[in-house]
Amino acid sequence: MKKYFLISVIIIFLTSCNQQRTDKFYYPSGKLQIEVEMKGDFMNGRFVSYYENGKKETEINYIENVPEGNFNKYNHNGTRSESGIYVHGMIEGPYRFYNEDGVLTKEVHYVNNQLNGTMTEYYTSGEVKIMGFYKNDAIDGTWSYWEADGRKIGVANFNNGDGVYHNFYANGSIAVECTYKNSKRDGYEKFYTKNGTLYKENIFKEDVLVETINHED
Repeated sequence: MKKYFLISVIIIFLTSCNQQRTDKFYYPSGKLQIEVEMKGDFMNGRFVSYYENGKKETEINYIENVPEGNFNKYNHNGTRSESGIYVHGMIEGPYRFYNEDGVLTKEVHYVNNQLNGTMTEYYTSGEVKIMGFYKNDAIDGTWSYWEADGRKIGVANFNNGDGVYHNFYANGSIAVECTYKNSKRDGYEKFYTKNGTLYKENIFKEDVLVETINHED
């Protein structure tokens, strides 16, 4: 009899452990920090984190610890700062960035958790600032750059992360020329006057400035 009672207790315990529940975690101040639906040891359902001011920080859904569905991240003031979609734990489709006023500032596209497809960056006015492409997380193809008034000021051509960027003055002469390697500034970044005179060079290594050379008298 005792044996069957013990087995029953174990079954009840295991069943209760696998029941859906909501766990909550708090800041030292007592304010709610995380609210997550659990099933056993797995996050299974809605996950929401909060800033200490009570505003949402992030929200997403989990299925057995794997993110699934819409993801949103928020600024301290409550406006959305990022949004995307997870499919079986990987980011898929458009991923968007917003400023503190909730205005869209950038949109990229993912395939199997890698940047693939168009990248568009916007001015707060809604005008396009930069448009380019990614291929397997590397900058690729032709990138174009505009002023807020619609004037095109730059162009770059990349092949799997390697290439050269040019920025132009209004008269069409080159203002800046910069080399890229593995999607990072690597090598020279040259600055020219409107009449074509080189007056400064920055030397980069993997996007880190290592030297500046001034050519002005």
